Amino acid sequence: VGQVGQLVFEVQSQRSIPAILEATEQREMLDRFGKLTGDVAKFREVYREARALADRIDALRHAGQARNDRRIFLEHVAAELESAELVAGEREGIECDLELLEERDRIQGEVRDALARLYEGDGSARDALVDAQNALAPVSSLHASLRDFASAAEEARVALEEAASALRSVQEELAIEDPGRLDQLRGRLDLWMRLEERYQRRGDGLITYQAEVDAELTQLADGEEALPGLEVELRERLATLGNLARAITTRRRRAAKRLATAVANELTDLGMEQSRFEVRVDALDGGWHGWNDAGGDEVTYLFGPNPGEPAKTLKSSASGGELSRVMLSLKRVLAKVDRVPILIFDEIDAGVGGRLGTELGRKLRDIAGTNSPRNQPISGSHVSGNHQVFCVTHLPQIASFASCQFRVAKSVSDGRTTTNVERLHDEGRVEEIAAMIRGAGRTETSLAEAREMISEANG
Repeated sequence: VGQVGQLVFEVQSQRSIPAILEATEQREMLDRFGKLTGDVAKFREVYREARALADRIDALRHAGQARNDRRIFLEHVAAELESAELVAGEREGIECDLELLEERDRIQGEVRDALARLYEGDGSARDALVDAQNALAPVSSLHASLRDFASAAEEARVALEEAASALRSVQEELAIEDPGRLDQLRGRLDLWMRLEERYQRRGDGLITYQAEVDAELTQLADGEEALPGLEVELRERLATLGNLARAITTRRRRAAKRLATAVANELTDLGMEQSRFEVRVDALDGGWHGWNDAGGDEVTYLFGPNPGEPAKTLKSSASGGELSRVMLSLKRVLAKVDRVPILIFDEIDAGVGGRLGTELGRKLRDIAGTNSPRNQPISGSHVSGNHQVFCVTHLPQIASFASCQFRVAKSVSDGRTTTNVERLHDEGRVEEIAAMIRGAGRTETSLAEAREMISEANG
């Protein structure tokens, strides 16, 4: 559920901001902005194929004595299983035959008793049925049900004869003496059980294992012959990866400049016009052939909050409030390419004043991509934007931009704390924003100001 949730919604708060500090997240955001996700996916596919080829070549080159030891072991296993001449379903058949032979005397006695009761003994079911038929035969023409009985009784007599014939067949089969048969079956079962214990397979699983052993022996025999062809194939994959990686690097560096400029403009709107934001794309330090599964680049976001100071990594230079604004700026820039349809902003306005609060509200509305007609339902997706945006805020400037507003309040009753969520409409919304402006002591002035804020935000 957690993995699915990450695809559907994302929570942004001062506690969750550290996601943007991760190198992988920074690179993925740049790739989405630069529309590089398809190129990276293609690179990743070839990269995985090349790694699998390299692993196979390495195994063939360096297995050495271990490979020979493995071949000797497998040849022994193959010879033993082949000599056992195992047949699918044989083990279960042996167990059934053994149980039958070991219980033969008891079975013969039960069969004799059953035959006597059904067909051959005095007072058998057959005799009773025949007596009934004979007794009713003279009067069967006088009543339709008696004629039906005569027909059913005849069918029952035929069925009794067939049942008796089946029992006689069992008698004849069990009557055949084969003194060596029991020992033969026990010996065969012992062989199955020894092989099962030795190779940790049961029943027909031994036959499957035998096929696996034969296949691996073939692979070992073919491995050294396949090595030159695999090496050529690997070189071709590496050349393809080099071309793809260089193309991705070129496009990333171009996108990095555009992203840095766009975010810097957003930060200016949020009152951070003196700050610097840079996106650096460097060659990957380490990796396999200088690559990881996303190419050959290491992407780093740099931030300088104050003029005259060099830009440093976000982790080392940005405060919690600054990180919130950087994240909001990135979300604004990436609104059309972000994968998560629902964004939740939890008090990212901490430490923000009224003037910047208005700009924050405008940015949040832009991320949703709608001019927010009042009281738009929150169920389903937004009308024309890119995201469904939820924002927890104490700033009236931000709340006034909402399409739909809720009031969340806690109350205590009988020693229990409950949270109440109320959707606000029209005048209720005006009163709540007025309360956010002046507290509980709302006035006509604060109510008028609240109406004006909502009107301007939704105009």
